Amino acid sequence: MKSYKRKIMSGVAALLIAFSNMYANLLYTMGVSAVETTSEEYTVNIRLMQFQSDSVSMGNAPMNPEAQIIVNADGTACLEIDLHSLTYLGQDGYLGWMKKVTEIISENKYHYPTEIKTEDVSVSEEYVDIFDAFNDPESEYADVQVTGKWYPKKLSVPIDFEHQEDDILVQVYVPVMESIMEGSGTKFAVLDIDWDTLSEVREVAGDVNDDGELNVVDVIILQKWLLSVPDTELKNWKAADFCEDNKIDVFDLCLMKRELLNQMNITESN
Repeated sequence: MKSYKRKIMSGVAALLIAFSNMYANLLYTMGVSAVETTSEEYTVNIRLMQFQSDSVSMGNAPMNPEAQIIVNADGTACLEIDLHSLTYLGQDGYLGWMKKVTEIISENKYHYPTEIKTEDVSVSEEYVDIFDAFNDPESEYADVQVTGKWYPKKLSVPIDFEHQEDDILVQVYVPVMESIMEGSGTKFAVLDIDWDTLSEVREVAGDVNDDGELNVVDVIILQKWLLSVPDTELKNWKAADFCEDNKIDVFDLCLMKRELLNQMNITESN
């Protein structure tokens, strides 16, 4: 029986590899490009500053100082901010939410906004299964702003990349601050983007073992992974997603081989 299963697996492997080779050769003959750039990624330093002040906001504490900027093919862009927990007056907590202020309708004599229009900042990742005194519905200190909700782990803020939008007015809410003094949890703040630190992230397509280059080793690793060979690891699975559909299959393997053929031909011509 084991011998029979091994023969079946060998047959499947042979078919998979043969199909990927045929498809890669077909793409090569047709002159189809293996990789099309649909987005660009950058890193940049950020700070959350107090509104009408040069001091850092207390809401800056849970933010990773290095953020990512994703620029899409249509020119739209977003600032990706990673968040972690913070400690305020001896208590641990998380950022509850962030909103981007799109318009100041009215303000008081001190130029502090009294009426605004906002848009919610998208949450792309959450701290699932983390309950504390503020978001736990069973807690006596449950906060209606966050009760029964997961705290954000990554935020996505729409920005104007072309004109290097800066000093973005936002509203933030931190439950642990609200617990110390009513009304102190909601703050206006300014999201400062240090455009001088902008650096493009260049990922090597197909570099699944994350060694900085695409070569035949990456092809072999992906083939083994697709065949569920034990202990086969894709250290950087996103590098194998040539189809950009957030899944890895034989079509990605075909395009990886096509890209490797392209690189080999360029090297030979030089």
